[in-house]
Amino acid sequence: MRDCLRYNSSQLNPIFIINSLLISIVLFLHHTSYTNDYFSIIGDYNINELLQKFAVGGFFFFSGLKLSISHSSYKTTSFVKNRLIKIYILYFIALIISSFTLYPFMNKGVYPTVNNFILHALCVQTIFPDYYQNNFHTLWFVSMLFICYIMFIFLRNDINNIVKYTTKLTTIVVVISVLYLSTSDNTHKIFSQDFSIYLLFFSFGMLASRYSITFRKKYHYLVIGFVGNFTLMIIYNFIHNDSWYKYILCLFLVIVSNLALLKLLCWFVKSINYPDKIKKTISSYSTASFCVFLFHRSIWSAMATIYPKGTLSQWVYIVFLGVPVIIFFSYFMQLYFNFLVNSLTTISSNRQLNARQSGG
Repeated sequence: MRDCLRYNSSQLNPIFIINSLLISIVLFLHHTSYTNDYFSIIGDYNINELLQKFAVGGFFFFSGLKLSISHSSYKTTSFVKNRLIKIYILYFIALIISSFTLYPFMNKGVYPTVNNFILHALCVQTIFPDYYQNNFHTLWFVSMLFICYIMFIFLRNDINNIVKYTTKLTTIVVVISVLYLSTSDNTHKIFSQDFSIYLLFFSFGMLASRYSITFRKKYHYLVIGFVGNFTLMIIYNFIHNDSWYKYILCLFLVIVSNLALLKLLCWFVKSINYPDKIKKTISSYSTASFCVFLFHRSIWSAMATIYPKGTLSQWVYIVFLGVPVIIFFSYFMQLYFNFLVNSLTTISSNRQLNARQSGG
């Protein structure tokens, strides 16, 4: 799978295309919170569950893959500092904005308590879901991401020893699953429902940087992906009990079927020759993808407050005006944030250099 990261200078980075696809699926799934659902069949048959696992799981998978290739040799302190600057600052800004837009909109005018805000600011809401109030919609994702970063630090030195790596990973997943299943009926459960799924996506992304399972025929991946997701859809629609065997079966099917589809997707996006304008557009969209994820619900919540749902024109307003607004806002937010970080980094480096020269 690491071949997806190899491309010629004349080609478009395949990860840009995949990021753009995944964030587009997320936008499609979330817009119905703000307008009438004209694609209700997606929810009626739980297809939205399948799409969510593919889109969010894909993001975690490629995060694990990219980090294992480019950051395995980073010192822990450097890695933590890098992630805090690139991820946490934007997340904290999104958390503040969401407290006055997204949260009251999704919770009938109720604002988050201080304790709920602190829980999210500490990025532990996916370990203690809905402890003080409801979680912030979508922003749980960043909590999961930081826990995956801890997993990366813990497992990266074992990645070349597959027995040791899988033993540690299996132990962690079993402990998490037992805690989740044993508290799932409690008022306050430990770990969110999909915690183990996304942790496994990230961990298998790390493994994919070193190992690969390849079938001779590409259609084998399509068959595995289709059969696995079709079976999942049947389970979601007809098996409504929350038994341990359903949990394990769904865990297995989600991982296997979507890893097969992601492998197929990598081959597909690399086989296309994109015009220069399309390359530039996709690159910009991919650059903005993290901010799109962080801010799209806040923007839509503000828009829906101005024009409440109920008509076809409001649906057009949310989708066809809202999506470009979200993308442009996110792109310039990310652009100026990167510029600010780079400027501050340069100033800091120059000061350190001047201090060393003065000391010498």
